[in-house]
Amino acid sequence: MPRKLLLLFLFGLLIRLILMPLAMQADLLSMTYRAHLMSEYGLWGLSSNQLLAHYIYAFNLMLWRPFFGDLTSFFAASHGVSLASTTSSVGDWLTFVAQPQVNAFIFVLKLPHLLADLAIFVLLARFFRASKQRSLILAAWWFNPINLYAFYVFARHDSLTLLALLLALLFLAKRRILPGLLAFWASVQIRFQPLLYLPLLLAHLWRGFSLRQLWRPVLITLLFSFGFWFLQNQLPFDEALYRQVKGLPVLEVSAVSPPAASASLLDRAGQFLQKPFTLATSVGGRSTLDKLLLFTGVYLLLSLFSFLLRPSQSSPQAAFVRLSAILYLGLAAYFLLNDFSPHYFVWLSLFACGSLTVHRHFWRAYLLAILGWGLMGVFALGNFAINQNLFLPLSSLLFGTPQLAFLGLAPVLFTFGKILLNLGLLWSGFLILRQLSAELTPLKQWRRLWRPGALLVLGFFASFFLTATPAQAAKIPVLTVNGDAKLLLEPGTAYQGSFISPVAEFGALDLRFDTSRSREDKNIALRLKRSGAETWLYEATYNAADFYNQAFYPFGFPLVSDALDQEFVYEVQLLDAGQDALWLYADSYVISREGPLRDLLPLLRQELQVKWQAQQGFWLLWLGLLGGNLLAILWVLLRRFKNKKANL
Repeated sequence: MPRKLLLLFLFGLLIRLILMPLAMQADLLSMTYRAHLMSEYGLWGLSSNQLLAHYIYAFNLMLWRPFFGDLTSFFAASHGVSLASTTSSVGDWLTFVAQPQVNAFIFVLKLPHLLADLAIFVLLARFFRASKQRSLILAAWWFNPINLYAFYVFARHDSLTLLALLLALLFLAKRRILPGLLAFWASVQIRFQPLLYLPLLLAHLWRGFSLRQLWRPVLITLLFSFGFWFLQNQLPFDEALYRQVKGLPVLEVSAVSPPAASASLLDRAGQFLQKPFTLATSVGGRSTLDKLLLFTGVYLLLSLFSFLLRPSQSSPQAAFVRLSAILYLGLAAYFLLNDFSPHYFVWLSLFACGSLTVHRHFWRAYLLAILGWGLMGVFALGNFAINQNLFLPLSSLLFGTPQLAFLGLAPVLFTFGKILLNLGLLWSGFLILRQLSAELTPLKQWRRLWRPGALLVLGFFASFFLTATPAQAAKIPVLTVNGDAKLLLEPGTAYQGSFISPVAEFGALDLRFDTSRSREDKNIALRLKRSGAETWLYEATYNAADFYNQAFYPFGFPLVSDALDQEFVYEVQLLDAGQDALWLYADSYVISREGPLRDLLPLLRQELQVKWQAQQGFWLLWLGLLGGNLLAILWVLLRRFKNKKANL
């Protein structure tokens, strides 16, 4: 390795080693606990997403168990937000970080992240060893603050996914279809999100390879996927042992409910296709359905744009850059149209490195986006701020410390960061689009695209984007009341509120609490019934340690029907006493239902009407600019036509 690259590598490694024992987010604890159930108790058949990531964590725990002894001491006995849950709560997190060996433990937990990170550096260094921009590409990966934050501060396993994606891109660039498809399959098994890229990859395969080249690798990949699914379902899972570990009562045979009717193959296929469609709605689970519709339309256009590009007959390096650029466009649209969460922004990092050679100004545009990302992350309010409790492994006293978002200028700086982020994404996306537009298939050759089998590709796009079954995409609020008054919940005293349902069916009630960031485990009982009824329609107990401070917390329950114009009473009761006060915002609630996307159209229409009334001057100016732009385009086209005619 040249000395320049060696220094770059060592400085980057030093930063990583410093960060590894200092910070983590509770998601790492959730993943580790599920892996612990696998490796410690042999519950390898535990049902969960991201299976390969869980197996990697489990084998990592087995490797380091001799150095830590009994690993069960790292996990709270009542791990999870409920007895049956394996997802960590705030209380579990605080118990975990209080362990005296926590810094060493999270250091070894992040070792798979580091190894994947190192592997990506080495692969990029080897693949671009003849490129003049090799140092820039490696620096863009190795010193990217987004990578450092996501892998070693927030401590998500995205480096494992990105390594599998890099292998997929490298294999496809070298025209090795089967290993490329298997690497992509592995990336999906580590994290389901890469399925979102599948339409763009299919377009690349369709334009770059013949059906004779494609059918065998695709068939082998499908058979491999089925084999993995079959073997995974044969792995041991002892229900009685699991319930014993979780402290759940052992069910009698007679008490076991009959198995639910299994979904049809068509329904399963529909759910599989809808999964990335649903993922597109939720960066941090907060994106709205209007953003889903807009993003889906943009992504469909990008997929069709990719489908119309000329087949790539260039070198592997050029093919890799082109494929990276196409995927960068898709992710840039994702982050332009969805809500901000700093750890998810790492999905762009790999494709940005591969796109650096597209244009000499691309790195400046991407750097502008990184600057905006940093300002938004530092000055964001809530759980997605960069400094939000992530350094608790240093000291649990940091829990509840003020965020920078509460500073006077924080909202201004956050907004400024958002502007920079969007400008960087638009600028970099424009540079890619301009470059790729030169590779579009000429209009007169478009008919050649419709060779046998093209209908299969179009059918996939139609099922992916236009199927009616992703109707149950998200909650649709039907009644929102938000006030500032709050009352102190006293143990044993029930608070009652009521509302009149404006819809025939609903299935969620969101209530707002002020927990003062309490670490106490206090139980809350929520009850719901029709006004005047003797019995409750729904009653359940929740751990207040998992409530979101000063934010609405969603309570879901079985669908309530025949509810139109009916009055309902909800009751909140604090069951346990404690030293920390717990407040409920009185008369603050959101009533929601789930429904098809077409049910969203009236809400969108109402929102557009309100926006039109409030911003008529702006909309008229905007329409004027669009009209002026179209006139300018027509003028240029007419001038060009006249010049050509004059030359003839």
